[in-house]
Amino acid sequence: MSYTEMEFDYAVKQGKPVMSFVHGAPDSIPVGNTDKDSKKAAKLEAFRDKVQKRMVKPWTAADQLPGYVAQALMKTRKSHPAVGWVRGDLAMTPETRAEMAELRARIAELEAAQTPAIGPIYADLAGGEDRVEYEFRLRYRSTEGNHQATEYAATVTWDQIFTALGPKLLHETTEGDMNSTLRVALVKFAENKLTPESVPDDFESLQHIELNNTGLTDKARIQLMALGLIERGTQKRTISDKGRYWKLTQLGEDRLMQMKAVRKQDKTSDFPVPREKARIL
Repeated sequence: MSYTEMEFDYAVKQGKPVMSFVHGAPDSIPVGNTDKDSKKAAKLEAFRDKVQKRMVKPWTAADQLPGYVAQALMKTRKSHPAVGWVRGDLAMTPETRAEMAELRARIAELEAAQTPAIGPIYADLAGGEDRVEYEFRLRYRSTEGNHQATEYAATVTWDQIFTALGPKLLHETTEGDMNSTLRVALVKFAENKLTPESVPDDFESLQHIELNNTGLTDKARIQLMALGLIERGTQKRTISDKGRYWKLTQLGEDRLMQMKAVRKQDKTSDFPVPREKARIL
């Protein structure tokens, strides 16, 4: 027995109104759209006979069905008034609404009790202006025209790391994009630390700076997560998407706004700048 016939029999048994729409010219249906198994075809025909013992509406073209169904629904609603025809929100009593409100409040209370407060896991974690060291290689052209390289160590604060990554994480981003953003920022930090006194004596011109594989990107991700500033992404994605995603926590967003938002300037310190000199300044 098919699921359709089982549903039909159950509705009849339960005394539900049944609206049946049967193809009026089954012989005109293309052979490719019919069941070629003779036993199944016989069962279908028997089901058709069972349905047609009740009131049915024959149809021959698919575009006829929407109108037939709409008319039958309106007539059935009038002839068989029942609670099921009323929208759920209209059928809800004041008592039911009050009960649902109490249940929602109770659920929120239980969820709040089970959810730990967003913040650092440990009170003694490094963060803010605490510094972390990383290594990079300076590749340059020497005064003799040779390509040279030298190793350096630099430090950066956790706040600098967070402000470099924060804007990228306002929306969920992949772990790869997150690492790339941090690597670019670390190279920029290293370049800004270079001074004439810190470069080799034979330094002529900078070619590029490359980070040594110190694992700082992984360390930074773990540290910011421990500080309660970032968390794993929660958006639903396709099964084929194997990427790992990250985003700011609410604490992270608040911290980023605190650090990056532009504040009002003290108007008492303003001074006029001549238009013709503004570009030079």
